[in-house]
Amino acid sequence: MSAVRRSRLVALPLLLALSLFASACSLDRPGGGRTVQAVVVRSNNLFVGSDVRVLGMKVGRVSALAADGVHVRVTMDLNPGIEVPADVRAEIQPTSLLGERFVALHPAYTGGPTWPEGTPIPLERTGVPAETDEVLASFENWLDGLNPETLAELVDVLAETVEGQGKGLNALLDEGGDTIRVLADSSEDLMAAVTALADVSQTLSSRDARLSAAIEHWSTVVGVLGDESDQVVAGVGNLRRLVAELKPLLDEHVVPLSSDLRNLTTALQTVDRNLARVGLTISGSAGLFDAAGDAFEHEHARLKLLNVGNELPRHIAERFADRLVGVCMRMAEAVCATRAFWDAHLPAALCWEGVSSCAEGRESMAAAFGKAMRALPPEAQRELADEAREREQAQDEPEPEDSGIGLPLPDGRLDLDSSRPGTGLGLWERLARMLGGGR
Repeated sequence: MSAVRRSRLVALPLLLALSLFASACSLDRPGGGRTVQAVVVRSNNLFVGSDVRVLGMKVGRVSALAADGVHVRVTMDLNPGIEVPADVRAEIQPTSLLGERFVALHPAYTGGPTWPEGTPIPLERTGVPAETDEVLASFENWLDGLNPETLAELVDVLAETVEGQGKGLNALLDEGGDTIRVLADSSEDLMAAVTALADVSQTLSSRDARLSAAIEHWSTVVGVLGDESDQVVAGVGNLRRLVAELKPLLDEHVVPLSSDLRNLTTALQTVDRNLARVGLTISGSAGLFDAAGDAFEHEHARLKLLNVGNELPRHIAERFADRLVGVCMRMAEAVCATRAFWDAHLPAALCWEGVSSCAEGRESMAAAFGKAMRALPPEAQRELADEAREREQAQDEPEPEDSGIGLPLPDGRLDLDSSRPGTGLGLWERLARMLGGGR
């Protein structure tokens, strides 16, 4: 075998091994993603190739570690598609207590602004774990600071305190375990309470000016009460004596007072339920009295009938017809002893001259009454006239000059002025005496 051929056979396995190593390296390198740098205090147990994680998942690796003054600059290559939020923080965390470490980026990117390209994450936004030797050194310094005599006295006191308290300590530890379990089960409620307390604190902090003013006012009130303490004590004493004097009276009348209070409560509840109706009634009453004021003339002491006079003749005619039917029945006059006879002789459309206008087709009340009287048989006419005359003569008392109600005036108002002559015995009294006798 020639030397060339032997060299080729030796080089072939070497090339194969190099290609496999290069493939492995290319698979581990992110490639195509963004590069992020962070400045940390130290980088113990962090190496080139260490993981970069977000929420525990590997998203890249450490590509370089370099001194940056007294600090360390860590360069990280991220996988393609991994973004870094603008509020990112970088922390070096251990995979185990004494093992290798990795860089944790948080929070995870969910949208919005990203960390600017080429700007390292500053020292105040990074963190490193405490080293074991640092913890031990701090504990050693703490122990060195203790006074041995004081520590011995503390141990003696603790020994005396817990001596014979084994069962109690065990029970305390059991109850403490139960308490911790209850707190663990109520973690969500505790978190909600803490959140609510934080909201209250924030609200109070935003209203510190008002709280300060309220405290100031309260201080003023307390100061005034302190200055007037004698008067306050005297007032409380007087109130106590008043209560002592009122107690027998209240005890004696407790039943009626309770009943009155219940009735008052019911009345107030009724008023409350009907408050809108009460207001409507009050406003309606005001309108009613306003209308009554418009209908009455105080100066002349008379009512304004206006169009009421148009209905008055009809009512008088109906009453008059009923009375005439009774007169005819008493005299056994069958012709006029029915209402139909008088309805035919007393038309429904009547008017009152001087009170309401007599338009075309409407007969005056006086004319209608005259025709109705003439429609009676002669004997009935004479007897009715004699009866009316006898009723006039049967009045023992003289006719008053003023009855308080006079004839309606031509403008439609009912005259109530008793000083006006001729209004004493008007149409009302005469019709009343003719239809039924007397007022």
